[in-house]
Amino acid sequence: MTVLLLRHGRSTSNTAHTLAGRSPGVDLDDRGREQARAILERIGSLPIRAIVRSPLLRCERTVEPLAAALGLAPVVDERISEVDYGSWTGRKIGELVKEPLWG
Repeated sequence: MTVLLLRHGRSTSNTAHTLAGRSPGVDLDDRGREQARAILERIGSLPIRAIVRSPLLRCERTVEPLAAALGLAPVVDERISEVDYGSWTGRKIGELVKEPLWG
């Protein structure tokens, strides 16, 4: 069995330079949607039997084009969710780099 791991496309949090963590509702931006469509071109011809994804919206949106083209229903696995950053969640990366625990 071969397993392919994909990172989600560029998100609104990426372009806002914030730490999203498990924040709900963080979607892909325009570039991220382009990246999601490009996945189909890159790996759509491979013999993919299943798609397993994180419960996060940005991950859902990333696999949607591939899943639709292949007629697969992605399986949501809570175990592959993002890190819980606690009080750092939603903060600007520029602020966080000044935190003693960051570096």
